[in-house]
Amino acid sequence: LTQLLCDPAVKALRQRVAERTALRALSQSEMRMYVSERLRIAGLDQAIPFTSSSFNKIYQYTGGVPRLINIVCDTCLVVGCESNRVEIGDDIVEEAAARHDLETDITASEDHADGDSKPGKKTEPAASQLFGDSLQAAKGAIRGEL
Repeated sequence: LTQLLCDPAVKALRQRVAERTALRALSQSEMRMYVSERLRIAGLDQAIPFTSSSFNKIYQYTGGVPRLINIVCDTCLVVGCESNRVEIGDDIVEEAAARHDLETDITASEDHADGDSKPGKKTEPAASQLFGDSLQAAKGAIRGEL
């Protein structure tokens, strides 16, 4: 996309793009914290509906890319609701991934759960590294700590 935006033929489009940011993929543990925090902010006051196994499956389909994590998890919650399930298991993740034509990423494995980048991929900073104190302050504000 960056290469496309550099093309002089799309100058008008480039002028309309206010911000360009590339975040690195989250590690598996970061993904779990990310999903948990998003659900808490959305008002979840009970146990996380995703099983440990389903988190593994989500990571295999998304490779830790936040945009894909959002899409898959949102669809998992819809599928779970449609089927009157209170727990999101592997079967629901499979259904959600199928709805978006996602395939598993064989490089997205436990080998990268500690935050290491994937082989051959350029590493970009995670959101927490980019926003640091601002992210922590926003979390505090959400919790009413400010």
